[in-house]
Amino acid sequence: MPRRLLPTTLLVALLIALTAAAAPARAVDLSAPVPLDATVVTGTLPNGLRYYVRPNAKPEQRAALWLVVGAGAVDEDDDQNGLAHLIEHMAFNGTENFPRQALVGYLESIGMQFGPEVNAYTSQNETVYMLQVPTDKPELLDTGLRILEEWAHRVSFEDEEVDKERGVVIEEWRLGRGADERMSDAQMPILYKGSRYAERNVIGDPEIIRHATYETLKRFYRDWYRPDLMAVVAVGDFDAAAVEGRIRELFGAIPARTSPRPRLEPEVPDHAETLFAIATDPEASGSGVSLLVKHALWSEDTVGDYRDALRGMLANAMLRARLGEISRQADPPFSGAFAMDRPMVRTKAMFMVSATVKEDGVARGFEALLTELERARRHGFSESELARAKTELLRQAEQAAAEAAKTESQRYARALQTHFLRGTPYMDAADRLQLNRDLLPGIAVDEVEARLRAMADAGSRVVTVEAPRKDGLAVPTEAELAAVMAAVQARDIPAYVDAVVDEPLVPQVPTPAAITARETDPDLGTTTWTLANGVRVVLKPTDFKNDEILLWATSPGGSSTIDDDAVHARVAGVAGIIGSSGVGAFDPTALQKKLSGRLVRVTPYVGAYEEGLRGGGSPQDLETLLQMTWLLVTSPRQDETAFRSLIERQRAFLQNRAADPEAAFRDSVTAVLTGHHPRRLPPSLEGLAKLDLADGYAFYRDRFGDCGDLTVFLVGAVDPVAAEPLVRTWLGNLPTGGRHETWRDEGVVPPRGVHERVLHRGTEPKGMVEMVFMAKREWSWPAEVAMDALADVLRIRLRETIREDMSGTYGVRVSGGLSKIPYGYHQLTVGWGCDPARADELTEAVWTQLRDIAANGPDEATLAKVVATWRRDDETNLKRNDYWLGELVRHQRAGTDPHLILQGGALADGLTADVVKEAARVVIDPQNVVKVVLLPQEG
Repeated sequence: MPRRLLPTTLLVALLIALTAAAAPARAVDLSAPVPLDATVVTGTLPNGLRYYVRPNAKPEQRAALWLVVGAGAVDEDDDQNGLAHLIEHMAFNGTENFPRQALVGYLESIGMQFGPEVNAYTSQNETVYMLQVPTDKPELLDTGLRILEEWAHRVSFEDEEVDKERGVVIEEWRLGRGADERMSDAQMPILYKGSRYAERNVIGDPEIIRHATYETLKRFYRDWYRPDLMAVVAVGDFDAAAVEGRIRELFGAIPARTSPRPRLEPEVPDHAETLFAIATDPEASGSGVSLLVKHALWSEDTVGDYRDALRGMLANAMLRARLGEISRQADPPFSGAFAMDRPMVRTKAMFMVSATVKEDGVARGFEALLTELERARRHGFSESELARAKTELLRQAEQAAAEAAKTESQRYARALQTHFLRGTPYMDAADRLQLNRDLLPGIAVDEVEARLRAMADAGSRVVTVEAPRKDGLAVPTEAELAAVMAAVQARDIPAYVDAVVDEPLVPQVPTPAAITARETDPDLGTTTWTLANGVRVVLKPTDFKNDEILLWATSPGGSSTIDDDAVHARVAGVAGIIGSSGVGAFDPTALQKKLSGRLVRVTPYVGAYEEGLRGGGSPQDLETLLQMTWLLVTSPRQDETAFRSLIERQRAFLQNRAADPEAAFRDSVTAVLTGHHPRRLPPSLEGLAKLDLADGYAFYRDRFGDCGDLTVFLVGAVDPVAAEPLVRTWLGNLPTGGRHETWRDEGVVPPRGVHERVLHRGTEPKGMVEMVFMAKREWSWPAEVAMDALADVLRIRLRETIREDMSGTYGVRVSGGLSKIPYGYHQLTVGWGCDPARADELTEAVWTQLRDIAANGPDEATLAKVVATWRRDDETNLKRNDYWLGELVRHQRAGTDPHLILQGGALADGLTADVVKEAARVVIDPQNVVKVVLLPQEG
């Protein structure tokens, strides 16, 4: 394969192309303020509250309503550690006009789901409440705004509700406990040395959460939930003037504080010496090493500031590309690495380079990480690297501008929140694109190098290490890590060589094939072509996104076609290996460079019962998308370097996976459900050692060597007229040989009877329970719908009882479904984390609810919530490309009528309590259940 330095002619062509793409560039005033999105209506009320209102029609008839409170854990007094987060919880447990659970009950009754559309978070610096409400009825939007106003100053803090919610927050604390949390707790005092941030990890002190007085809790709310620290963000499908008026009316009535408590701005002090935060844990499942450089926040106010930010983006992008290239070596020093510069706290930012390494590779990975950083510091970047990075940035800005009218309201809301909290300008996508066109061509490589040095040389350095603690494993000491840093500084490091493959992606374009049959479905809006080679292509043009086409190609068979379990073990995961190996003359790194500036992704896969390819791209890159699909089928690479690289990266992931109690728990559940079948074993080093590249490559060629029964779906901004010659050329030339096959039953059968297993793992006071009801059953569409309804009913019922009434868990996970392949079977899974001492009590409480649903069905209110949610989901789902793609493939796979996609509203209208009751009666069988319990290790 020819590899060489970028030829001068190609370099010139790249730069000319970039300049052309940038046109029309304008002279700009670098001292001018960054232009703000003119569609945003903003103002400040007399009481100090800020508001931001932006009309946006995606999703249709929905609005994102956020209350942003500029106070978080760092504002807590010492006797309040953890109470900022508890207050966030209390906002959902009663306000002046929505007592106790009435608020959540109301929101669910109008079809909003607790979690995806009703949520909040607390961080060190802020607390944010987020709603997505329907706007098809004015009263729904108005009530959403009233809820924000209630949260701002009317939370009830009833004693009984506070005490119940303490338990829920303790369970959230418990759920988060583990190796990662313990290592983070050990590193925070070093990372934030000398700062209040070191003492505030948001979840807080369990003893304070349990025992803080009601007055202590309310004191935080009184001190910090006040108009001058708040913003209301409203983005959605509404009349902006009317919403602004309602915000001014509702929130303007909140009294201003006459003598507000001064808010201190905790500093993170600079330090001349390098600090080391080395944390180990016996349950750590992986190892990592990072260099963090703390520095002052960059100014973001002017066009010149934005130009400086572009310099930083370019530097980090090029450094990430180099680190990615190293990770693809046969024996890489790290399995993954990245570079980035981001805000750290309100007053500081942080540049970081970080790597995931093998357990005994911390020093080696750290050396490689520092070497690449130092190489870039000393020698900078090449013009060809810069040209690619500029092209990528410009293409991203072009896509954002193309999708501006189709961008989700939540995304705009987040940008406005960031402006309120940190002053980051909220630009219109078209203005951002124009600035990129104006500024990128004039940014020279030495300016990018200077920005990298400004980030990397700021002075306040911290080296962090996370690693397992076990016998025989030596983790580098501070002195040894310091020696690595000194050695890299003293070493002669050559400049980076930007090697490329100077060949076309496809050496010879094949002759277009004929379309032998055409079919349209006006109800579904699909066009189906059958090509001369037998490949079926289903196009679903939509206007949901302007710059998105999704692809899914699927064929029955998969790994089930392998008779021998030993052979199966040697080729498991082969599609991931081949898909990461490049195509044709291009290894993974060369391919990445070749595709620079093109929005294309395609990944092959081989599942148990099918094989295929998934991906997507921009309409302007449709030909490249189809070329990559063709190349992954016709010209995959049997690349030993890529194979060894993937094996070593997987080894780093698997070395200590067994030490993770939750991984052991999940593996145990799978083992019981599959009868320890050799084809369903969890990932392991033993399994990794069995993989064989030659066998895997041969199997891949077999799976993709005959595409006669392949169906390719293209959904999104696809123009059938423009797509036809491309489809005929690339998909029409996929290889076929007349093979038509189906999947084979691999013999993995659901267990019968009662199976209980108790694992003792981990040192934290943390329990987990999972109950699974699984049995063979004839598939039907009504039965599948009933299973979905049963899961949704249980999700609400168990949240209300196990979480809210009993304070027994942070959340109950419920999933249910009815599958058709390889045979009909249902599966209902109910799982939760809890205090180990309450595992039996909560299990019995769950059983009580399950028995009640099976005996009596859901109550009217719960069923109405599920029906409302289904109706609302149907409204938004039918306007999403990914939903259409998934459903079309689902019906293709199962051989069912795709017109069922259009019956979501009818399904909701036809849902009854008896349907759910019957599903529960069939599924919830005390004599046929798997229960796995995780408890702390004994002694």
